[in-house]
Amino acid sequence: MPLTSESRKKIDEKRGEKKEKMRQVAYRAREKKTKDVSTSNMPDCSYAEEMADREDDPDRIEDLLRRIKELENKVEELEEDLKHERELNSLLKMKLLENDRPQSPELPCRLIAPSPSRGLDIFSPTTSMDSRRRFIGSLADFKWVGDETGILLGNEIHKMLSHPNPEAMTQLLPNRDESDIILQIMWLLRDISTLSRAESLSSAEIDQLEEKTRQLYHLWVMLGEFDKTLHVTPKLHLLTAHLHIFAKRRGWFEAVSEQGIEHMHARFNLLERRFLNTNSKEESAIRISRYLLGWLHPLGRLSCCDIWIGDSFN
Repeated sequence: MPLTSESRKKIDEKRGEKKEKMRQVAYRAREKKTKDVSTSNMPDCSYAEEMADREDDPDRIEDLLRRIKELENKVEELEEDLKHERELNSLLKMKLLENDRPQSPELPCRLIAPSPSRGLDIFSPTTSMDSRRRFIGSLADFKWVGDETGILLGNEIHKMLSHPNPEAMTQLLPNRDESDIILQIMWLLRDISTLSRAESLSSAEIDQLEEKTRQLYHLWVMLGEFDKTLHVTPKLHLLTAHLHIFAKRRGWFEAVSEQGIEHMHARFNLLERRFLNTNSKEESAIRISRYLLGWLHPLGRLSCCDIWIGDSFN
């Protein structure tokens, strides 16, 4: 017997009621589960209203500003303590290295090295190219103007080490510890350069020279922690290990300083070719040194007994 339209309508209504009941049951179960999970994390309306009212409270704003000021003071204290700790670590490292003396990295015949005409080389191994470009581009802001190519010679180096250029230059380096070491190195080089202008040195000045050259060596070793390619060059070895000994014996060292030996490079190159027939680098170095010492004797700085050198350097 076929269903009438009225019967179909009743069946559809019952199906709809059944679906609605099932939908309500599922909704209640879902709502109960969600409420159990999130009830503990949901703030009530009264707390939200209280927080909204407190945003405009002048006392609340003043209290926040006071807390911010306290935090800023605490940050400054921590930075000061960190700076003091850096200084203590630096002194500790220098004390640990106090008994270490720089060793000669080359044979005696190679201890006379070419002049380091590029004054910016001290920055190139430890900085990125962008920092180096900013450094070179800012040279015009200082009290001196160097060569556009970045090559600095005697007068430019002297001006570079003069106050306040070292402080301004090292501020461009991104690493604070590294810039502090380089700044101390530049200060020491400035002091040593000042001592080199004296025709005679007192015992106190010679002791000062010995201490500053020792500090220079230790700082250079510490700088090597930032760049493993740094090493003790022949000229740095002569400056830090032998210069103060020479000054104690003579009472001066200005004639053998960097400026004093610059004019000897051309003569040294000529003598190097002349004594190539010895087939021994050490013998060539000894003969060249004897010739140069004899050449310096008429200047009145060397006595006759200084001209003769033994079979090896001590």
